[in-house]
Amino acid sequence: MPFRSKVSRLLLTLACLAAACTPGGEPPSRVRDKPAGAAVPDDAGGIAFGVLGDTVTLDPYSPLASDLTHTLVRPLFPSLFRFDPDGTPRAMLARTLTETNSGVRITLRRARWSNGRAITARDVVASVRRAGPPSGLAAVSSARAIGARRVDLR
Repeated sequence: MPFRSKVSRLLLTLACLAAACTPGGEPPSRVRDKPAGAAVPDDAGGIAFGVLGDTVTLDPYSPLASDLTHTLVRPLFPSLFRFDPDGTPRAMLARTLTETNSGVRITLRRARWSNGRAITARDVVASVRRAGPPSGLAAVSSARAIGARRVDLR
């Protein structure tokens, strides 16, 4: 398979993964009057919400993952990219994506997990390896951290 075709397939796969990890649909409607007993987030920005149903797992890559699983974990796991409603890809955690002789190199933005720990290239590599087939990352044969903020995908 020609190199350019491999890179195109890899980018499409990454874009599909990013789309699966980003919220979609219409924005919530704005309610001017709060219903009686409506909760207000505290100053720290916390919010609680309820869902109908139950999920077997919070692992988005598990074969048991459901739509509810993906809805619940989207705010927890940052995506490298997302798609705008018109299909335009937008970098999220990724700052740059550069084509190399053997694949692509992604440079990460500075970001932190909710516990304050920096999100590193090793975190991305672990996620790519965990996702693997059948998530759409079957085209990625290897993922390697290059320092703290660069990842090579082949």
